[in-house]
Amino acid sequence: MRVIATATFAAIMLTSCGVSAGGATSSSPALAPCAQLVHDCQATRLPDVTLTAGQTFGAFGPVDGMDLSAIISFDDALRRAGAEDGHPDAKTVQVTLGSANASDLHWGEGTNLYYGVDWAGVCVPMLGPSLSSGGSPPLPTCAGSDWVTVIDAHTGAFIVGGN
Repeated sequence: MRVIATATFAAIMLTSCGVSAGGATSSSPALAPCAQLVHDCQATRLPDVTLTAGQTFGAFGPVDGMDLSAIISFDDALRRAGAEDGHPDAKTVQVTLGSANASDLHWGEGTNLYYGVDWAGVCVPMLGPSLSSGGSPPLPTCAGSDWVTVIDAHTGAFIVGGN
């Protein structure tokens, strides 16, 4: 199940990275530094984002009309992501609150609220066989530079991580 969820997430995130359709909505004026919330985190924390009015981030859509009263905080989502799937080599980190169709993504049932923690500037290792030394130029060791950890906004449960 985790492999399916990871593959589904990775495919969706590759199609759309970054917030689109109108910019970001910052939800907290004074952010706790990543190092204060996540052990060994040196990343610069970018403003928190709540998706609204048609904004998207990968598989996430806006939270308009959804009950936001019983969710964990942005700081708690970052703490949880760091404990489960942290990337101490990240240059920046940004926490985004959005909605997603859990049924389509194999994350559960219905449309739910999730936090996406975007660890940017990391080395996502390439998977596959390595070439033997022989005249061929060395292959790059990194397949990407962004990794997103998804956290359930109501329970704080780790859902999936991928790029």
